[in-house]
Amino acid sequence: MGWKTPKIDYVNGYKIVEVEGPSFKVYDGDRQLGDDSPYPGEAARICARIVRPVAADRIFSVRLRRDAEL
Repeated sequence: MGWKTPKIDYVNGYKIVEVEGPSFKVYDGDRQLGDDSPYPGEAARICARIVRPVAADRIFSVRLRRDAEL
């Protein structure tokens, strides 16, 4: 088994890492999301399906801006 630098792609803010096999893992930070995927397209679909949570402070600032316009 040889050493190989993992290939990393980013889709929708999530990291897709190709590991030996080939197998593709989807990460949000250091947490793996879902199971290993045999194809990169399948891993990208996992990323596309996941909705990123919106930060509460961002929602609050949008409300303040909207109220100021009224």
